[in-house]
Amino acid sequence: MNRIILIGNGFDLAHDLKTSYRNFIDDYWARKAKHCTEKQFFKDEEGDIDFSSKYREPINCNVKPELSECCNYTTFESFVKENNANIKFNNRFLKEITTRCGLQNWVDIEKEFYCALKECLNDENQVKIDELNKDFEKIKSLLRNYINEISHAFINSMLSKKEILDEILSQFRYREFSQSYKNILIKDLLEKVNPRFEYEKEDITYKSIIYYFNNIHKIENVSEIKRKDLEV
Repeated sequence: MNRIILIGNGFDLAHDLKTSYRNFIDDYWARKAKHCTEKQFFKDEEGDIDFSSKYREPINCNVKPELSECCNYTTFESFVKENNANIKFNNRFLKEITTRCGLQNWVDIEKEFYCALKECLNDENQVKIDELNKDFEKIKSLLRNYINEISHAFINSMLSKKEILDEILSQFRYREFSQSYKNILIKDLLEKVNPRFEYEKEDITYKSIIYYFNNIHKIENVSEIKRKDLEV
């Protein structure tokens, strides 16, 4: 049997996970800065943006800031301009959410997509709609990869803690089961005591099993339940 661990809304923020849309966008530009610094010239291999300069091609990365300083688009743009270059967006939706995030210090990607889609529909421009959908799919893919990376890192860090791993791999306890499964378990145990007997709620065997389950805290592990404990 597998153990299902239910995680409620807000679990990520309660554990300081960087899972907000702003975290995602800032990380996107931090990665761009790191890539350009390591390659020593400006080039976006993913094709979402281009770099232009009136001085030279390719655009060499001469001014190199501390990577920790390039944590968002504003600092990345300054980094690019210090090298006499400019950023051109090929993904228009990326430009929209980046701009909005910079102005408001947060962004709602779903809302921005909805607003952009309404504008396209008002213009009745199918080409713009197709381009928007293509840009949006790219953002979704990047976001999915980012969240997976954050999640896997968190899970690995949690599993490295012995007390958490021991709890996940521990034997099942009766209180962990849902009431519907408890009813199935009781029925199964009754059939094992006497498979040919149909029990009513007033039967002494039925009562003894209910009593047993009501005091199950004395025996934590379900694997410890034995038939002799149910017999009267």
